[in-house]
Amino acid sequence: MDEGKVVLLGDTRTAATRPSFMPLTFPEASLFGIKAHLESRRDVIERFIKAFHKGYTDIVKGGDVNAIADLVRANRDTFKSVSIEDVRSQIQACLGYVAPNEGLIPESGWAQAQSIFHDGGLTFVDPADPTYSYANVVDMSYYNAATGK
Repeated sequence: MDEGKVVLLGDTRTAATRPSFMPLTFPEASLFGIKAHLESRRDVIERFIKAFHKGYTDIVKGGDVNAIADLVRANRDTFKSVSIEDVRSQIQACLGYVAPNEGLIPESGWAQAQSIFHDGGLTFVDPADPTYSYANVVDMSYYNAATGK
C-alpha cells in the first residue's frame, strides 16, 4: 500500500473521502459501559469523559503526530520499547479515524450507523429491532454533562 500498488474500494483514511462511505456522525469507536454499573459512578464517569474530551480537543484534534507520539511514549511503558518512528507511523494511521463529532453520537445519525454495523458484519444488529434503538443503546447524558454540550 505504501508503494501505491493497492487500490482500496472504500478508502476512509482521510477526512475528505470519508463522507462518501459513512456519515460524519458515525460512531467509529466509542467508550461504553453497562448501564447498571455506570449509574452509581456517574461523577467518576463524567470526570473521565471530561479529561478524555480535553485530551482529544487539545492534542488529537490538532493532529500533531510528534506531540502525540512523545506523550504516548512518555506515559506508557509498553511503548518505550517501540521506536519513535513506529509510534508516529501508527498514530498517523489512526488519526484519520478519530470521529469528527468529538465523541457525540447524535440520534439523527443512529439509523445509518445501525445499517453500517449490520452491513459491515454485525448481522445481529437489526435496525428494525427496538433492542438496538438509540434510546435503548445510547446515553449521551454523561457526555453532555462532561462537555457542556
